[in-house]
Order: sequence, then structure tokens, then C-alpha cells
Amino acid sequence: MEANDLQRGLLLKSTRYLSERELAANAITFATGLDGLYSLARQKPEISAKLPSILFDNTIFHKGFLLTASNQVKHLAHRVLHLPCVMNC
Repeated sequence: MEANDLQRGLLLKSTRYLSERELAANAITFATGLDGLYSLARQKPEISAKLPSILFDNTIFHKGFLLTASNQVKHLAHRVLHLPCVMNC
């Protein structure tokens, strides 16, 4: 579960510094880890009573992350499209 917290922290930091491609790769890595936790919960429900709440928190976190990242890309694209033409227009 500590690895899960580390992944969430890295994913949050990556929104500020990475390109769209790197951001997408990190989001896929997080989703893959989330899939692993879902599999674990289905195969071994006796492992932890906290697992369902952790899975729920991660799902909400991932949804919020994707919404935030897509808004950042949308705003960046909007700014780029509305830049004044400075060279060879």
C-alpha cells in the first residue's frame, strides 16, 4: 500500500513537469497498478478489510487526475492556437 501512495505522489508531481506523452505513460502505469489491486481484491478478499476503501480512493483520485490533466492540455492548446503570429505570417 505504500507503493500505491508513492505512485499517487509521483503522478501528481508529473502533471507539472512532464510532456503529454510522459504524462500519459505515467497515467497508464498508475492504472495498471490499480488493475493489479482490483485483481488482488477479487482473488484474495481476506487480505485486508481496508482494500475496498483504498480502491475507491484510487479510482476517485485517478478520475480527478485525468480530468485535471485533460483540462491542462486543453488550456495549453487554446493558448497556443491564440498566440499572435510573430514569424513569417
